[in-house]
Amino acid sequence: MKTQLKRNVSKTPESTKNLQFPAKKWFLKPDFLFGAGLFLLTIIFYWPVISLQGTIWNDFIEQYFPYRIFASRALKHFTFPFWNPYSFA
Repeated sequence: MKTQLKRNVSKTPESTKNLQFPAKKWFLKPDFLFGAGLFLLTIIFYWPVISLQGTIWNDFIEQYFPYRIFASRALKHFTFPFWNPYSFA
C-alpha cells in the first residue's frame, strides 16, 4: 500500500517566517545611511557654491575683472602688462 504525502500549500513553512527581504528596509542599511549622510554633508558644505551665493561671482569680481581692466588700460597706452602692481604678488 502506498502512503500519500500530505502537502499543505496554503501555509508558509516555518523556516521562512522570520526572513527579511532586502527590498523592504533598504534605506535603513548602514551603507545607505553612510552614503546619504556623506551626500548631505557635501551639500551643506558646498551650499554657498551650489546656490550661487557669491563664491563664483565674487571670484570674478575680485580677481579676474580688475586684471582685465589693468591689462586693457596698459594696452591702450601701448605697454605690455608684464606686471600688475596692484596684485601684491
